[in-house]
Amino acid sequence: MTKILAVCLLAAALSMSAYAEQQKQSESLQINEQQNSPNTKPDAAQARLDAGRKLWAEKKLDLAEAEFRKAVEENPESAAARATLAGFLLLQNKNLEAIDAYQDAIILDPENSRLFAGLSIAYLHQSKFNMAKAMADEALRLNPEMKQAEKLNEYIEAKLEAMEQAANAPAETQGKRPDDAVHKMPEHGAVMSEADDASTTDDAPAASSPH
Repeated sequence: MTKILAVCLLAAALSMSAYAEQQKQSESLQINEQQNSPNTKPDAAQARLDAGRKLWAEKKLDLAEAEFRKAVEENPESAAARATLAGFLLLQNKNLEAIDAYQDAIILDPENSRLFAGLSIAYLHQSKFNMAKAMADEALRLNPEMKQAEKLNEYIEAKLEAMEQAANAPAETQGKRPDDAVHKMPEHGAVMSEADDASTTDDAPAASSPH
């Protein structure tokens, strides 16, 4: 049980790290959109996103999601609005919806490594390990210094190796849990250290571990 808990804590920590990255990314995208896109409504979009974050901090999750969705509907060319919605959905374990939202954001901002890292986590929560690895690899290609993506890759590679070992194991050992590297990952605090101040602010919602 301790090993299983460690894996869940790692996934939760990665999700919280994604939230911190999402906050940075959303702010930078909003600035870029205000400077470069005459078709967006930055003031309205910012108001929606700010309102959604406030409701999120107050744990009024349905209302927060509604604000984020309105921000997207009213500003469909806003990568920041789509990225914020994606990060919210990811942390609510609405992983299929998060995948769609991340994909939409990536269309608008294909060079953003943080979007690929968030998408990797969403695929990971769906046990789509090959897709998760592909997205983590792309995040690292875009930003080779991205520690979060490195941790994701380590976890996914260990998981894939363990699955291969289990598939190739003799019949008499089938069903036994392999002693694989997945359970030797660093404690979740090591991953959390990547999530700057945003992950420890009073208004940052707590991450939930995947089922």
